[in-house]
Amino acid sequence: MKLQYYYALSRDSYDVRHTSGILAKKLNFHVDSLGHYRAYPGYYTDREGLDTYLLLYTLSGQGYLEYQGQEYFLTKDTVSLISCSAHQFYCTESEEWEFKYVHFYGSSADNYYAMLRGQGAVFMDISDPIRLNELLKDLRGWAAQSGGTADIRIASTMENIFAELLVEQLNPGQDKAYILHREAMLEITEYIQEHFRDEITIELLAEKVSMSKYHFIRVFKKSAGVSPYEYLKCCRINESKRLLKETDYSVSRIADMTGYKNVNIYIQNFKQCVGTTPLKYRKKAF
Repeated sequence: MKLQYYYALSRDSYDVRHTSGILAKKLNFHVDSLGHYRAYPGYYTDREGLDTYLLLYTLSGQGYLEYQGQEYFLTKDTVSLISCSAHQFYCTESEEWEFKYVHFYGSSADNYYAMLRGQGAVFMDISDPIRLNELLKDLRGWAAQSGGTADIRIASTMENIFAELLVEQLNPGQDKAYILHREAMLEITEYIQEHFRDEITIELLAEKVSMSKYHFIRVFKKSAGVSPYEYLKCCRINESKRLLKETDYSVSRIADMTGYKNVNIYIQNFKQCVGTTPLKYRKKAF
């Protein structure tokens, strides 16, 4: 591991280091350490090769981050997510940079990081800092303790933190593109709900709201949290589940009634969404 640093910190800055117990090996989230720093000019960390993730939450002032070939200015109520195995450099960029940090790891950490990175959320603004601060305060309390109960609470709190970050990333409230096209996206979701039995293409939907194909996909995903294709697929599968429960129609007929011209594609999509085949789902429903 490569590590260079200089800590220019206020006296009330602190770290909490946590050692997980035996039970924690079966949990999906673990915290290695966390802290609350007031960092002065000269403070920096230059690191790579550490097998944890790092959450940096800026409370005031400004920090500077170099990560994955990008530069970020860490301002009030922003969160940065870093895989510490990759090279990262961060430092104070103002007279004082106040931030909280959490070093964490585990299978859920891998999954959540991948999901958020897939959403472009290595760096994000936080619209509900009160909620995030409450969770980080709870996390500090549990990390200061030891034993199975503390480990369980730590894992649960980390799940809640990352659920908030995911919701934050999917929340369109602050997204200008979404605000501009809010009514258009509502029109499209209503159209899909009413016409999912018909042949629907991305080009058709984009044309309805006078957008280019790729711009439409980006705006729709920001609005609905899924791509237009995934939204259409969910509408079709939900209706097919109802028909499987309430009728004795054949699978091929249900596929045709819900917009699938190829029964094999319907079965494949159903299994992806529901985890089983239509016939097995019908048997289980009864």
